[in-house]
Parts: sequence; structure tokens; C-alpha cells
Amino acid sequence: MEHKMAAYRFLLHRKPSFPLFPSRQQNERNTIQKIVRANGFPISPIQSINSRIEHALQHPNSTDSTPQTKIWTTFTYHGALIRTVSNSLKHTKLHMTFRTTNTIFNLLIPKSHPNNEDHTNSDIYSL
Repeated sequence: MEHKMAAYRFLLHRKPSFPLFPSRQQNERNTIQKIVRANGFPISPIQSINSRIEHALQHPNSTDSTPQTKIWTTFTYHGALIRTVSNSLKHTKLHMTFRTTNTIFNLLIPKSHPNNEDHTNSDIYSL
């Protein structure tokens, strides 16, 4: 029953996102109601969800129109220390992402070995 309700809710929320003429929207609504009836599901919960969606579209909330910018920070995950820092920042407005050091890019880069100039200029190694 919950899966069916989720599917119907998806169809109803998807319907206003299509750029359809009003007659086509009515056809879409009728199609959804036919599907509901064919599956033996009660039509009243579907109608109440549909009316809530249409009411929300006709009366948009003024607080929802202001975009909220999120501040993100990235941590390279190294264990307990980063977990402690991220837990202390959890209750702030700062959003966190984690990155690892064992990425494909890092694995494919050849390791560069430092050139020890001390050994090449030594008298022991020169002949």
C-alpha cells in the first residue's frame, strides 16, 4: 500500500513540471485516476494530495522564494581527528564534504623520488 501511495504521489508531483496545456493536464489527471481505480486503490487520498499540490502551486510561499546559499567545506578524511572536527561543526550552518587520498588520480600518478644530490657529488661515488 505504501509503495502504491509513493508511486501515485510521484505521478502527481511530476504532473505540474510538464509544460502542458490545461486540457492535456486534465487528461493526465484523468489517466492517473484511471490507474488508481484499476489498481483498487481509494481515490480520496489521491484527490487530497492533488488538491494540496494545486493549492501550493497557486499560493506559493514567500519564504520559499528566497534562495539560501550554503557554505561548504571539504575535509580530507584521515580518521578520528577529522571526525572530531566535523562533529564539533555539525551544529553550525557549515556543510561538510569528505574526500579521500586514495583516488584513481592519485593512484595513477607515478611517484616521484627525490633526487639526492648529496650522494652524486660525494667523493666516494666518483671515480
